[in-house]
Amino acid sequence: MENKKQIYLARKFLKLQNKQFGVTMQLIPREQWGAEAEEDAPKTIKEVWRSRDYCAQIHDDAGILRISACRTAIDGEGRWLDGITWEELQRIKNEIGFAEREAVEIYPPKFDEVTIANMRHLWLLPEGERLPFSWRRETEPTE
Repeated sequence: MENKKQIYLARKFLKLQNKQFGVTMQLIPREQWGAEAEEDAPKTIKEVWRSRDYCAQIHDDAGILRISACRTAIDGEGRWLDGITWEELQRIKNEIGFAEREAVEIYPPKFDEVTIANMRHLWLLPEGERLPFSWRRETEPTE
């Protein structure tokens, strides 16, 4: 476990880094991920997006796209802050280019739970596919 000074320095660093970003998600070029991130990153990561408040990674898991999102701040224990709301997650999905795609969040059986970090995961359905039980508006929205 990290000591208090390391956590303090990490929190301070993240606050400074967050000031470089706006409220809207922006694509981070691969060459800016950094050598350490590039080495440690899962090979499934295809894109990284960032805003002042959130970081999102797009993974390609054998042809199935997944969005992993977390806040860009840590708590006093050194864990990513929790509490991304449904509206915030929907906004992240929309801003990184998937506004027209349906996505699902999975809550597995207890024996399959993996809790490493406070991250949310959305699996994107293929373009044009919809779940038979998802909500639908009765009429198309007008612009």
